[in-house]
Amino acid sequence: AAAAAAAAAAEAEAMVSSGRSDLEGNLYKIGVGKAALVVSHDMRQRLLDDYTRVNEEKKVIEVPCLPSVYSILTDFEKSHEFQQAAVEKMCQYMCTMFELALGSRLLYRFERPYYARVLESTSATPLCRTYGAEFLLRLIVHIPDLVTDSGMRKDVSLVISYVSALIEYLRVRQEGIFNARYRVVGDGYALLFDDQ
Repeated sequence: AAAAAAAAAAEAEAMVSSGRSDLEGNLYKIGVGKAALVVSHDMRQRLLDDYTRVNEEKKVIEVPCLPSVYSILTDFEKSHEFQQAAVEKMCQYMCTMFELALGSRLLYRFERPYYARVLESTSATPLCRTYGAEFLLRLIVHIPDLVTDSGMRKDVSLVISYVSALIEYLRVRQEGIFNARYRVVGDGYALLFDDQ
């Protein structure tokens, strides 16, 4: 049990700061070179709190979430001055990355059985319209790696600029955006978890 707890804690810290350095005590650099992002202490703390609720308190975030990832991105775009074509492209790009990364990179092991249920019950609804801000923040932490892994060269600056502005948008409006409803799951869920 102690080894599992240590591994889980390492997973959370890796999600938040693997290969990353602390800047000035309140900012955290994620990634390197052109694909680097800076995350504020309060956004990092949200990630760690989310991790604790899921992995230590054994809770899942109820979906659908309000606001959804898609709603957050479209509201962000309306509030920022980007070229319209670039805004539409970035929203599509972020939604696509979210859809692709959710099942493979953004979920903790404990959430996977619940995710399987969500897929069954909302198969016609895009996941970016089902999941919310906590999952978007998890995606943001992975953006440098996803951009690097994709081999993207030409639009890296655009993506990093967009995501940096999005991080600030989330930070400033966090009280109205981070509205996750965590709930403890029953013993039947534990049996599903054992099968994963």
